[in-house]
Amino acid sequence: MSGLEVLAIQAAPYILSAAGSAVAGVSAMGEGKAGAVAGRQAAEFTAGQLEREAAEDRAAAQRAAMEEEAKAELVQSRRAALAAASGAGAGASLLDMYEDTEARAQYLADIERYKGESKARGNLDHAAATRVQAGNAAAASIRKGDAAFVGTMLEATGTAAKGYAEYRYPNSRRARYG
Repeated sequence: MSGLEVLAIQAAPYILSAAGSAVAGVSAMGEGKAGAVAGRQAAEFTAGQLEREAAEDRAAAQRAAMEEEAKAELVQSRRAALAAASGAGAGASLLDMYEDTEARAQYLADIERYKGESKARGNLDHAAATRVQAGNAAAASIRKGDAAFVGTMLEATGTAAKGYAEYRYPNSRRARYG
């Protein structure tokens, strides 16, 4: 056997081990990126649901406000009918009651709108926080995959160097340690 054949036979396990480590590193890097993509997609879905819920909260609050205003109109109509039936006319006290009722209805409608807007903003803030957390988790997943890649590449380099050293200096290990 020639020296090249001996080298090939002795180096083969180390080369294969280094190649396996490199493949594992590339795989770890791919897993990190895939995890980042999956996390972002899940967070985007959750954030979208929260945004839809915010729109529904605003709509429900608007309907509740309109209901308060409709109740006030019924009260006003009833008061006008009672005043007309009693022959009392539209005096100052009746006009004051109209103003008070209208102000109260507007106040209650504004409260309903505020509650809906507050709940909607909470959901929108939660959606934004979900997206930020997903971005941070994605970055961490990518960094973890990159670190695993670097680690396995260093391991592969070490394995290859060990194989070369054992070929190049076959007696050095025995002389030094044994």
